Amino acid sequence: TKADDRDVVITGGSLTYTIVVTNDGPSTATSVIVTDTLPDDLQFVSGSSTVGNVTNNGNDISVDVGTLDPGASATITLDTTVVGTGIGVITNTASVTAAEPDPDQDNNSSTELTDLVSVRLSKRLLLASTPDDLLI
Repeated sequence: TKADDRDVVITGGSLTYTIVVTNDGPSTATSVIVTDTLPDDLQFVSGSSTVGNVTNNGNDISVDVGTLDPGASATITLDTTVVGTGIGVITNTASVTAAEPDPDQDNNSSTELTDLVSVRLSKRLLLASTPDDLLI
């Protein structure tokens, strides 16, 4: 699974992703690698994992988890800074692979969507005193 710490961001703000990789079995998974290519709207700041090491090459993030027994999991945290200046949606996908064939390929990637709004719009939202004041 993949989740972000906020649903709306502005340029210069921070955005943290949490990725949880679980081996649903039935066998031990070896050579487990998690990859996440951050979109151009984000800049990698730091990363950590409960299992394995986080490396980055620009915005190409890789986590060498190694071996996961059935039922075991690894939690990965990626801290980023929002560098995009437009209005839109930031789409970010993490994927996992292992040496063994996976009987369920449908759960090997997860995508998180985050709204990117302009500083101008965010100031209007902050200045609005009641929900009736919001006109978008």
